[in-house]
Amino acid sequence: MGMQIVKHIGLFVLLLTFISVSAQEFGDNVINAPINKETGKKESPQGFKPDVRVTLGTSFSNFGPGLNTFGTYIAPEISMPVTKKFSFQIGMGYSSLFYGQPGESVFGNTNSQYGSLYVSGTYQVTEKLSVRGTGYKTFLLNPQQSENTTGTPDFSNQGVAFDVNYKVSEHFHINASFQYRQQNYPAYYYGYPQSG
Repeated sequence: MGMQIVKHIGLFVLLLTFISVSAQEFGDNVINAPINKETGKKESPQGFKPDVRVTLGTSFSNFGPGLNTFGTYIAPEISMPVTKKFSFQIGMGYSSLFYGQPGESVFGNTNSQYGSLYVSGTYQVTEKLSVRGTGYKTFLLNPQQSENTTGTPDFSNQGVAFDVNYKVSEHFHINASFQYRQQNYPAYYYGYPQSG
């Protein structure tokens, strides 16, 4: 089990090292269309080109005495401009989380594997201001096999989100997000009753 985890981490590090992703700016193929020298107007693009992005990441959390998580994720997304100001996005994600109980190694336990699907629409209000609405569903890919096994906690969820993004400069953005979600909550995981 331990060697398999080391192999997975090594593979992940190699992926991070060798993958480089570049993405075009929002609506770049429409906004930067060539200008017709005779009319002085922008030419219509031959078709909208999709913007493909891949996000990779890792995380570590500590949320109590000895309660730790370590996670990795990959999330590809395809964005398709519909008009100069509106684009449609669809994406999916895969994440793997290891939970550590007090006195145990994070990597000694079974990991939770989650899949996510989402659909979004982004509207560019001005050059600096955009709004985005998203609907999503996240589900546990490796559920508990039977009632007699400990398994992993199921934090599956679904919901909607509304984001407002303001571009102050090329390298500085201010974002506000509002979200409603329904989520499973294993109240007695680790044997600690949760109040709420």
